[in-house]
Amino acid sequence: MIHVCDDLLDNEIQNQIADQVLRGGLWKFSPTSCNMVYKGCDFIEDDSQFVCTYRDHNKEEIYFDYNPFQEYAKKLFYSHSKVWRCKANMMIRKKLKLFENKKKVNHPHVDLFRPHATMIYYIHDSDGDTVIYEEKHSGDNVPRYPKSLTEMERITPKKGRVVLFDGLHFHTSSTPRKKRFRSVINFNFVS
Repeated sequence: MIHVCDDLLDNEIQNQIADQVLRGGLWKFSPTSCNMVYKGCDFIEDDSQFVCTYRDHNKEEIYFDYNPFQEYAKKLFYSHSKVWRCKANMMIRKKLKLFENKKKVNHPHVDLFRPHATMIYYIHDSDGDTVIYEEKHSGDNVPRYPKSLTEMERITPKKGRVVLFDGLHFHTSSTPRKKRFRSVINFNFVS
């Protein structure tokens, strides 16, 4: 099940998060949108992004207040969820005519190869939808990919919107074509 919640946090807190992430982040360039490579599909255009990692493998790298997000995940998924990974992603708009196909997405992937919940928090209004697919990974810690993918839901970035779903569903981002950039915070919760 996919949970979409607009305005989980009040507007003042949304603005504080946007300021902390966009102005105070320690951004690193990543030449790809993820480490997985999904082959054999004509709807993929992988793109580079900037990444700011707050927590990785349950180890804090930069302070970030996860509490409101973690409480929401506990309510809907796991009563004893903990933040395994938290990072901000920023993709820059494409301007080349070569990339005008709005159906193209980045590499479909799962964030972890074990049971987890994934949450995406949209820092600002943008285009560059998140696509969640029906197909799921088995959760057995072995990287493998389905032969084909069926789109289950497409979510448009809106400031303050939170999307929470079973992280074993393959999902992906798409690069903005109208707005200057697309920024999200990606959480992975494990029990």
